[in-house]
Amino acid sequence: MASKKPAPKKKPAEPAPRPSRKAKPKKLGRPPKKPSERRVHTLGVRLTLADKEAIDAEAAVAGMSTAEFVLAALEHYRASKKS
Repeated sequence: MASKKPAPKKKPAEPAPRPSRKAKPKKLGRPPKKPSERRVHTLGVRLTLADKEAIDAEAAVAGMSTAEFVLAALEHYRASKKS
């Protein structure tokens, strides 16, 4: 019987070159808001089901989210107090 020679060992593949750390990609999205413009506080309000449904319905008619509608109502209230 003829003995077979073992297959030559393969060299490990060289890793791909790393991208340069100097060339950072541009960040996408809008620039951050000023601290005075950020909305970080929440307000929890207890409502009846009828009140919640009425607010949601009015917001939908206005084409707004419930939060946008409530903030717009607050702005309207503030404007009416100034007059």
